[in-house]
Amino acid sequence: MRETAELIYNTFKYQLVKYLGVFNLMYKYFISKLESKSLEETSGIDILLIKLEYNAFSEEAKIASDYGVPNKIVAYYDVKTIEQARNIQNSFDSYEKNIFEKVKKIIDS
Repeated sequence: MRETAELIYNTFKYQLVKYLGVFNLMYKYFISKLESKSLEETSGIDILLIKLEYNAFSEEAKIASDYGVPNKIVAYYDVKTIEQARNIQNSFDSYEKNIFEKVKKIIDS
């Protein structure tokens, strides 16, 4: 069980994103040369890489993710509506509420 958890946490969470990032750059380079486009105009798997790395898309959620907060707090900053954010915030336990207040001061400043 420990070996499986270590494999998932270390290999999939960190190394997989790096390997896919390298693949993405090589793929985009190849396609950009093939189609005579710039690298920035070429589509790749950038959105997947962002989701894997941060588990979020909004800037606030990425910042929260970088601080290593619980997933519910990242989800709070990544929602589309105020109602969804309120529902998530109402489901915080005491630990999450404490961490949320600390992170909120950092993100809102």
